[in-house]
Amino acid sequence: MWTIPVPDTLLALARRDDLSGILTRFHRAGYGHVIKVMDPKRAPLSDQLRRAGVPVAAIADRSNTDDVLLFVPAPERTMQAAAIAHAAGATDLELVEAGTPRVSRIPSDLRHDADRTRRRPHRQPDQSPSPATSD
Repeated sequence: MWTIPVPDTLLALARRDDLSGILTRFHRAGYGHVIKVMDPKRAPLSDQLRRAGVPVAAIADRSNTDDVLLFVPAPERTMQAAAIAHAAGATDLELVEAGTPRVSRIPSDLRHDADRTRRRPHRQPDQSPSPATSD
């Protein structure tokens, strides 16, 4: 089984003063309900990212206390999320993979099970006449 690293999360560094405007843009684009704002004043960004499933991110080392980090889970839409963040004024962007890597192909034992349970044509009930009863 092979795994392919697929970035599914956007990390966007933004100035604290620009946070409201950036969040507004994300909300209007339908991402607002999934965004996490990580503040380096609360805890080191690397620790917050590790708890969110991102073991390594270079962007954590490029932040300062005037910045906040937006964690935007956006599977299949990371490039669109990056474009929104950039247009809204994010100072740095990084696309990362959060959580468990995705599997690039179906494991053979799962394929075997799927083949066994694949739908078969519907069988008609047995139409043979019932045995005659004698009176």
